[in-house]
Amino acid sequence: MSKNSYVAVPNTIITDPVLYPSTKRVYVAMLAYKSRKGTLNKTVAQLAMRSHCSPSAVQQAVAELTNRGLVQRSRRYRYCALLKRKIYASNTYILAKRDFSAGYTLVPRSLLTRELTHAAFLVALYLYMTAGRKGRAYPSLQHIADALYLAKSTVCVAIETLRLLQELYRYHCRKENHAYSCNSYYPTGWIRKGSVLPKTALFLSVIIPETADFVNIGRSSDFQQTTRY
Repeated sequence: MSKNSYVAVPNTIITDPVLYPSTKRVYVAMLAYKSRKGTLNKTVAQLAMRSHCSPSAVQQAVAELTNRGLVQRSRRYRYCALLKRKIYASNTYILAKRDFSAGYTLVPRSLLTRELTHAAFLVALYLYMTAGRKGRAYPSLQHIADALYLAKSTVCVAIETLRLLQELYRYHCRKENHAYSCNSYYPTGWIRKGSVLPKTALFLSVIIPETADFVNIGRSSDFQQTTRY
């Protein structure tokens, strides 16, 4: 899997109030590994490994996605020469056409390789969505919690986990009266070679190597989102 490849995730899925975070994670994994025809031939164990979910969570997610009409499931068989009959091979999933009416968010496929909690993965998706073209997101913790139907403490733990794994850069912002404002977040998936990050970050030397070259965050990326919040 190329670390620079992206998958288009509908914004309606990220902010859906009904789908569980694990279901959204399995759906993103399906989008990442589907063929150009929109089909996916994976077993439950393979989907569990690629989405970092348990097999039971994958089965529940597939059932939920099927009920919502987002995925169609059918069994695939292969011929076994030893048994001289057809045996079960894997499921075939047909993904319905994505709803881009509310825009979409380009998420790096490398995010799926991270061992994150479902809440942290969902928070990462939301920050990528709100980052917009400039790659900067500045929602408050309470706003993230309300948008994703999570507890504020869960959001705090998720952001700290993403920061420690270098999936995003967090900057403390202050107003003119030196009062703290909402933090700014820069998802690392939007950072390009040769860019310059803000120099006001207190932890810049901790998570960014001195020899690293980054691109200008303020400029539009090669991969742009259709909506900006």
